[in-house]
Amino acid sequence: MSINHEFYINIVVCGIALGTLARFIYLRVDYRQYPTYPQGYMTHLTLGIISAALGAFSVPALIEKQYTAVTFLALAAQQFKEVREIERTSLEKMEATELVPRGAAYIENIAKIFEARNYIAMAVAALTSLAVYFSKSVIIGTIVGGLAIYLSRYVMKIAYIRDIAEVLPSKIVFKGPLLCVEDVVLADIGLKEGREIIEKFGMAVVIRPKGLDSLISINNLGIRQAILHEAANQLGLKMNIDTPELAPLTMNNNENGDVIVVMVAMKPDIDAFVEIIKNVPAIETVRKYPSKSRGARKAFN
Repeated sequence: MSINHEFYINIVVCGIALGTLARFIYLRVDYRQYPTYPQGYMTHLTLGIISAALGAFSVPALIEKQYTAVTFLALAAQQFKEVREIERTSLEKMEATELVPRGAAYIENIAKIFEARNYIAMAVAALTSLAVYFSKSVIIGTIVGGLAIYLSRYVMKIAYIRDIAEVLPSKIVFKGPLLCVEDVVLADIGLKEGREIIEKFGMAVVIRPKGLDSLISINNLGIRQAILHEAANQLGLKMNIDTPELAPLTMNNNENGDVIVVMVAMKPDIDAFVEIIKNVPAIETVRKYPSKSRGARKAFN
């Protein structure tokens, strides 16, 4: 079947447009996991355009039986893995500048999400181009591409702390120099000045798991470090390099598996503190699912 060049252009342009739109949307969906600098946005948007172009051009190439296009898709997959490695390395280098680091688990999670989003852009572009080819209509292709973007949000759906646990405000109590929350001793604050600052600006919450899987997951150090990082980044800290006693900290309650979080914030707003923690991603790469194990279910029953 003979296809004119104008139709090929429609196939490619429509695919690139919808694939790039998908990548642009994902730049805005999860702002916490994105480096807040213009160069970062430009880098990932450019990669999104390239991903979309690969997906869109693969359709005309296969129509014309240019099967070497599959080789380029394989090379693209390898390139996207390199993107993940670059993002991981970049974030790891930034760790030294953070008062509260992200942690290895959070960094790995961010890097994997960036890689997956490039695949989404490529897939949306390919589906859009295929729809234009078979329907002979740019409008139908656009509708199919929009539907693919909508469905991709479910594929890329991220779980948050609010999905696996309750976040409840609590009180800081000093028993002598011992900092306690819910009768759990978190730290020994020897300096009187430090105790006074904590009493004035400190906040505490209890993260209560909703089930067995949540109980094990929420006690993972990677998730707990991500919570500390996000809370510190959004509310600010009173601590300095030479005031380690003011550093945010977490501790698990051995009695019931709750996780206690304490932070001395620049802006001590307990409602904001609770809301921020609720919206921290529950890092999928370190989530645990002991409920799928017969032995674990038996142990916790």
